[in-house]
Amino acid sequence: MEHSVGFGSFPAYFCETQEYVPASNIIVIQPGSKYLRIGRASDPEPHVNLHAIARRRKTGQSISSDGTNFTKFIHRDTLISLLSGKSAEEKLPPEVESARLQLCHTLQTSLKPDGGQRYITPTEQISAFNKISKVGVICKEDTKVADDILKDLLQKETVVGDDVIKISTVPDYNIHFPWRRGGLNLHSGIGGSLTSVVNDIVDIWEYIIADKLGVSLKDRTHNYRVLLVIPVMFSRLHIGELVHLVMNQLQFSHVIVIHDHVCATFGAALSCATVVDVGDQRISISCVEDGISIPQTRIELKYGGGDLTVALWNLMRQSGVPFKIDLNSLWDLNLLSNLKEELCHFDLSRCGSEEHTVLWDKPGETAVRYNILVGDELLIVPLSYFNPDLLRGSVETTDAISLYKSQQAFDDPFDDAFISETAESYDRTIFCTRDAL
Repeated sequence: MEHSVGFGSFPAYFCETQEYVPASNIIVIQPGSKYLRIGRASDPEPHVNLHAIARRRKTGQSISSDGTNFTKFIHRDTLISLLSGKSAEEKLPPEVESARLQLCHTLQTSLKPDGGQRYITPTEQISAFNKISKVGVICKEDTKVADDILKDLLQKETVVGDDVIKISTVPDYNIHFPWRRGGLNLHSGIGGSLTSVVNDIVDIWEYIIADKLGVSLKDRTHNYRVLLVIPVMFSRLHIGELVHLVMNQLQFSHVIVIHDHVCATFGAALSCATVVDVGDQRISISCVEDGISIPQTRIELKYGGGDLTVALWNLMRQSGVPFKIDLNSLWDLNLLSNLKEELCHFDLSRCGSEEHTVLWDKPGETAVRYNILVGDELLIVPLSYFNPDLLRGSVETTDAISLYKSQQAFDDPFDDAFISETAESYDRTIFCTRDAL
């Protein structure tokens, strides 16, 4: 029997009716803290969209009659959750500077791949260059297309996916990321209840399935199946909510839930492996054998690529870069994330300072180009995975590491605790019956 377990897989037979289901009719959904990956099992690669939604606030929920803000109606998530609303100007904990100096010393005493000695450009020299760096203004005609796209988006009450970044500078919208640190983003603010988060997920997935995949609501009930890929440490209580929304709200006829680590081993054609999944906001580790992620081996680290983005800014502002990043601004963090992905590396042969160009085309502001000088921070930031103290700007150290804990799902007849309790009750009943006889 063949099973469709990921993108580019073969057709599948579902066990209930032995019905042949082509791979093009199997939709694989993998939600994440930053991106949602979704596509047909026959696609060479999935559609990757920002896992976010922006909803326009109702009239009267932004400004009161006396001109003051109704902050209780405002909620704007960013790409990464910061500690207690930390801003870029706040002083960093001393552990961050200590970790930076340790990594700098390690790199300074390391050798290049060819055996040569590495050298480091002093931060003061880099900062002096950045302070006198020239700024180039971009012609307005080059930004006209982006302005037209923004005007079209502002006509919508709800904006989904990558377009959320384009309207993030408009204050009339609440912005929600329904997934955070590998789980549902539940909080006490606007849109933080389980019902609100589930509704956000439904609207995001519905839009992408209809717009990107072209699968109408009418075709789903009889023709399409869903393979839902979830993290190994995902709450069992929330799995039922996701299955419910896929079948009852998105109206698919079948759904299969599978762990992301198991999919990774299937994709690598391995029967057993230790899987390390580095995500945007968490790192998960487990051992997989014969298609099962062993619960006792599951570990989750509460930091990821998004925390490296914040760490990069903490180092860049020490170098005196000529622009300012607002860590509470979605657009600013997205630009910083793109710089991280483009510039950061693990190449020991690259040392000293490097000159790069940064395009700042934030909506509502004059588009400019900055020439900046950066040093070994491009190598220090990726190394912070191995020295998490450098990530103290966005990571709590008290619960950075989580081990697997068995969760009770009382409505699940296959729950371990339920089976154990009912088995003990059954044994006691038999014992009492025998005594009575």
